[in-house]
Amino acid sequence: NRDEIHPEHRLNIRQVVFNWLMSNGQTSVLPTYIENNIATVLIRCIKLDFPNEWPNAFRDILALSKVHIVGFTIALRVLIELDVEIVMFDDRRSSNEIVHNTLIKNTMREQNILKEIVEFLCQSGTNIMQSGGDSKLVKSCLHALSTMIGWVDVNLIVCKETISWIYMCLRSPPLAAHACDCLYELVKKGMDPVSKVSMIHSIELLPVITQIPWNSSSNGNSSSNGSTNLVHEPEDTDTDTEDDDTYEEKLALLIDLMFQEVLSCWYLYEEHVLHLVPAAPPKTSSPASSRSLSGGGRGGGGIAGSSSTASSGEHDADINTLISCNLGPIAGSMLHQCVPILLTLLTNPDEAVYGTVIPSLSKLVSAYKQQQSYETQLVEFSAANPNTQCFIASSYVVRKVDMLMCIYKAMQYDVDFSFDLNDEDDVDVIETKKQVRKLFVNFCRASPDMCLQLVTSILVQQPQPLSEAPFAPLEATCRLLFAFGEGVSPALH
Repeated sequence: NRDEIHPEHRLNIRQVVFNWLMSNGQTSVLPTYIENNIATVLIRCIKLDFPNEWPNAFRDILALSKVHIVGFTIALRVLIELDVEIVMFDDRRSSNEIVHNTLIKNTMREQNILKEIVEFLCQSGTNIMQSGGDSKLVKSCLHALSTMIGWVDVNLIVCKETISWIYMCLRSPPLAAHACDCLYELVKKGMDPVSKVSMIHSIELLPVITQIPWNSSSNGNSSSNGSTNLVHEPEDTDTDTEDDDTYEEKLALLIDLMFQEVLSCWYLYEEHVLHLVPAAPPKTSSPASSRSLSGGGRGGGGIAGSSSTASSGEHDADINTLISCNLGPIAGSMLHQCVPILLTLLTNPDEAVYGTVIPSLSKLVSAYKQQQSYETQLVEFSAANPNTQCFIASSYVVRKVDMLMCIYKAMQYDVDFSFDLNDEDDVDVIETKKQVRKLFVNFCRASPDMCLQLVTSILVQQPQPLSEAPFAPLEATCRLLFAFGEGVSPALH
């Protein structure tokens, strides 16, 4: 509460803190809890006194970072705490607090303070990397930046200096997970699908990801397309084990989000294509043969170019922008780059990794099922426009028996899995397996013949007698059989 402490007393508090840091910080190694407490005091002072009583608050904090390493680490902690104390939504905040927090953010934007902070984080991180300094400090810079991306001007992040530093960190195994956090927040930023695709294309995000050197030997899985292997080569012995464990999960989060965002844009362009190419007379009167342009949300069933709340004028404007900026073919090309990465991540043995890409793979199967009624039109358009890369989901689905095998393997539990419903980890694994089963059910509905071949092949390969078969593959085979029965139409039974 601003009224609980007199402004003069607050001024005295921060002066004492700054004076003590200036005189003692350089020769002291402070325990972490003291650094945290000092940062908390400073962020509370900023929250109460910026911009009126302490207009130079953030510039004073950045100046403190240049004095010594303790000042630098405290400045980073203040910037990270900024997200919790000022930016993040909290329904316990009073209306006055919300208004003042908004004033703080607007003032930071108007006075170019955000630009200075972003430049400070990038330059500091670069200097530490070039001097061979502590990678934990670079991770703190990345963490602070990731908390800001959602509410700062996107141009501060996609500018050459900032994005180049993030990519530099992405190529470094100890820093890759934290760089993925920044890229995830960037792709998640609120903007229309067309602008999102334009932004992702402008920073060349997918080419950067696919060009990073990978090594598949650590998990024993080959890539789904024979070229993209999503495991960092062990270049640095200082890599934290925790980062090793989380990097692929964070990469999966990034690719999953990016695929769904780009797919929304592609559906807009697909609608334009279908208006250009006349539809052939329907072969059946089934609902699947209808060329309905009504969609089910972002990347869902139907050609979902915009959300249900968007006006037709905005919808048409998005399509016009797609055409004028040639973003439709770009979206198609980006989807073609995403799918092999998704399929490779599906082969990862970690449930947290392959479970993360299930939503995008479900969208892929849904796109295949949806396009069955107008795939001929897409093929004709692609043939007439060889420089335009149409995204035709069947090119990945109907020939991807290995994708079905990955689903089957993902359905298997470890031999020592305890099925303990009181264990949160076990419950998470069970839930992930359920999502994998739902993916297979959707696959059955889209391509029952291919799924039948898989089920038959797996059943034949089970050792006889079944009583001596290993539990994990046999149990997964039984669930696969039941899921197939659930997925196929009654007419196929």
